[in-house]
Amino acid sequence: MNTEGQKSNYAPNAPLHDAIELGGGSNPQYHPNLDALCGDIICDLRRGIPLPNESAKKIYGRDFFEHLTFMEGLSLLFECQRVLTKDGMIEFVIPDMAKAISMHAEWNQHLSNIIFGTRINVFEYHKMWYSPELMLYILCREGWRNIDKASYPDGNEPKFIVK
Repeated sequence: MNTEGQKSNYAPNAPLHDAIELGGGSNPQYHPNLDALCGDIICDLRRGIPLPNESAKKIYGRDFFEHLTFMEGLSLLFECQRVLTKDGMIEFVIPDMAKAISMHAEWNQHLSNIIFGTRINVFEYHKMWYSPELMLYILCREGWRNIDKASYPDGNEPKFIVK
C-alpha cells in the first residue's frame, strides 16, 4: 500500500529478490528500496510490506526500525517473516540508545537527533528506543532463531546489528 492507503501496483508474482531495503531513503544499499518518501517502491511500511510471500532472501534496514512504535515494529517483524524465504535473514542496523545517552556528558543537538530523530517530517521522528538486549529479547519472543548481534562501526554514534 502507498501512503494514501491505496494498493501498490507492485506485481503479486514479483521475482525473488536477493535483498530488499526498508526505509533506505535516497541512498539505499539494496534494491528494491521500500520507503515512504523516495525509493523504488513508495509505501508506508507501517501498513505492511507490499511484496508477495517468500519473495526476498534478505531484508535490510539501517537507521529505520527506531522510527516505528513498538507495535508497528512487531507488526513489521511478522511481515518480514512472511516476505522472507525459508532460509532468509534480516539485518537491521539500529542506534543503541542506552550507549548513546551514556556517551554524552551534556545535552546537545546531536544527542537530541539520536533520541528524537531530526523531526523534519512525520517519518523522521524516533518513536522507540532500543538496546541490543531489548532487540534480542523481542526477536527471541517473536520466534526468530540464530540471532547474531554485533557493534556497527560508526564514529558518531553507537549502533548495533541484528541478523
